Amino acid sequence: MKNEKSILQKLKNRARVKRLPYQLVLQLFCQEEFLRRLSESEFKENLILRGGLFLYSYNGFEGRPTMDIDFLAKNISNSQVEMKDVIEKIMKQDGDNQYIDFMINAVENITEEKAYHGVRIKMVGIIGNTRTPFDIDIGIGDVIVPSINMIEIPTQLDGYRRPVLRSYSLESTIAEKLEAMFSRMETTSRMKDYYDIYYLAIHYEFEGAVLKAAINETFSNRKAICESKSLARIKSMHENEDMSRRWRVFVRKSLNADIEFDAVISVVVEFVSKPIESIEAEVILDESWNPDTGWK
Repeated sequence: MKNEKSILQKLKNRARVKRLPYQLVLQLFCQEEFLRRLSESEFKENLILRGGLFLYSYNGFEGRPTMDIDFLAKNISNSQVEMKDVIEKIMKQDGDNQYIDFMINAVENITEEKAYHGVRIKMVGIIGNTRTPFDIDIGIGDVIVPSINMIEIPTQLDGYRRPVLRSYSLESTIAEKLEAMFSRMETTSRMKDYYDIYYLAIHYEFEGAVLKAAINETFSNRKAICESKSLARIKSMHENEDMSRRWRVFVRKSLNADIEFDAVISVVVEFVSKPIESIEAEVILDESWNPDTGWK
């Protein structure tokens, strides 16, 4: 029979085998259980997984880990009171892992630094004597192109059911990150946006028409301007010392890798230039992106 001590030991073993920080594996285990309970709840159609945990799960836990769970809310109010009630009901849902308890520490509005407005729920996952904090950020009002997808979340340990949830598309993820880059430019602290677009561009194929539509609809929905002169500023961003410093800090803390900022910028610019040009020219983009060959 599973108990708290045996679960924690298995998580430590996994962290050692995968060469990951134990705290990260513990956090992912707690987040996984919350998602499993969501997938069995009455709100499984209302909360659509997006952001860093969506990408990290989609990539099989390769790339950039994250502290948060991000959702887009559909057909429910995003008031603090209602969101707290929703999360509490999900917490109480029967799940596979009865050795995890959850607690809400605080509920607050998401600040302007986030790419979208909404509500943040500050959570704690409890296993035995461990306390694992993570945030749940819930936004509203964004569009998903071409459609809402389904994602199966990998589990940290064997013997647990994989949560299946409604999720974002990669194209809309890219579009939102591009809009955040354009709107913040040199003032941004969101170096993850550059990395995430770079990572997706070097790992996945994309249909140009779908990516163009996602960018166009996202910028339009956010009342933002999508133009080549903004991309030109992005192209020279690696020459900005403040941005280069932020990138070095981000890579050291979040990735533990050696990736040059100018190489990231080069890939990002090549990847998004065609959709942006086709939006400006109001022409069809019938090419496809391949990580090895670029646009063809």
